This record gives sequence, C-alpha cells and structure tokens, in this order.
Amino acid sequence: MSMNTRDGTRTTDVHVEGHVVTRNGAGLRIDADTSSILGNMVIANDGDAVTVDGSGNQIVRTVAIANGQGVSTRADQTAFRDNAVLANTGPGFLVEAASASAYTRNVVVGNRFGFYMPLATDLGGVPAIRSSDILGNLGDAIATGMTTIATGNNIVGNGAAFADGIASGDHCGVFVDQGWTLAATQNYWGDRLGPTAPNADHSCSAANATVVPFRATEFRYSEGPRDLVP
Repeated sequence: MSMNTRDGTRTTDVHVEGHVVTRNGAGLRIDADTSSILGNMVIANDGDAVTVDGSGNQIVRTVAIANGQGVSTRADQTAFRDNAVLANTGPGFLVEAASASAYTRNVVVGNRFGFYMPLATDLGGVPAIRSSDILGNLGDAIATGMTTIATGNNIVGNGAAFADGIASGDHCGVFVDQGWTLAATQNYWGDRLGPTAPNADHSCSAANATVVPFRATEFRYSEGPRDLVP
C-alpha cells in the first residue's frame, strides 16, 4: 500500500497498530513520513513481512515470523526498535539505503542473514545497529556494503550453514564489502576471548571492520523484545 497522494505530496502520520497479518502475498507496507507500525504480528506471508519507506517513521514491537523476508527498508531517520524478526526465508533486515536510521533492541534469529545491507540508495547517513540479539542466522549476522555502526549487540551462532549462496560454515559475524567500513566495537561474539576465539563468530573482513574492544560476556537486557517471542 503506497501512501503518496495524487497531487504528489507526501502522506504523514499513518498509524498501524495491533494487527495480525498472515498468509498473504506480503505483510505491511508503508511509504509515508512521521508514521508508525506498532505491536503487529506478521506471520507466514509469501513476501516481505514489513516494507518501510519514507522518513521519520517508527517500527516498534512488531513480530515477523516465517515470511519470505523480514523487514525491507530504504527509509531515512527511522527507528526500528524492540522488534522480533524470526525464521524468515530471506534476510531478517534487508537495508537498501545508507541513511540515518537506528536499529535498536531487536531480536533477529534464524533468518537467511541477520542484516543484509547492499547499497542501493545513499541518503547520506549511517545506519546504526545497537543493543540487539543477532543469533543463529544461516548466513552472516551483518553483511554490509555501506558504512555502518554496530555496537552493544550479541552476535552469536551465525554463518554456520553449508549452503550455496548463504554461507560456507565460516561463522561470519560480520562481512563488509571492499571500500566500506564497519565500526563493530563492544559486541559479544559468543566467547569471552572475542571474535578470534575458535568457538566465536568471526570478523570476515579484518581490513575494514573494527571489532576491538569487544565485550567479554553476554549482554542481558532488562528491556526489549524477548517477551514478544512465542
């Protein structure tokens, strides 16, 4: 559902709350500014669970389970907070714009990738992934082709799959395309010795991903989306 009006002006202040969306071609789509998707359950849709474009939006406490893809976005200055994105066939978050959006306190578990971030659009900002659980995704926890910040996350058990086009069992916590940088400090990698430990997730881009200093123990958040997970 597009939110542009016929005269070309932008729609604002759309609010979608408390819905269960299941077994459709796709889930929720919003193309508007200063709008919100709050407290929805989006389950077993063929395409994207949630698609977000526009600026100044909020996607909060929404659950996306077993869809063709989790959250797809080119939004700018948008907050993705306290969401649970689980067991989607595609990436948990497909981020196609370098923008000043924040991804905070999300649970991202068991998807094809955790965050998959090819640079399709450059809106002049840097996405920031903070205080999230990125766990057990088949491919990389964070695979990025844009300058990115990731800090305060649990990055554990990712990239273990032996599957063509997903991973080679290399336990990549992070991968960065050549020419871009990832500031991934103060994350927990699954071992107190950090991303160089044999049992930890690793940095697969040593030259352009900064991973030190790291966290030696798991983050245990007192708030967040854990209570949303069935």
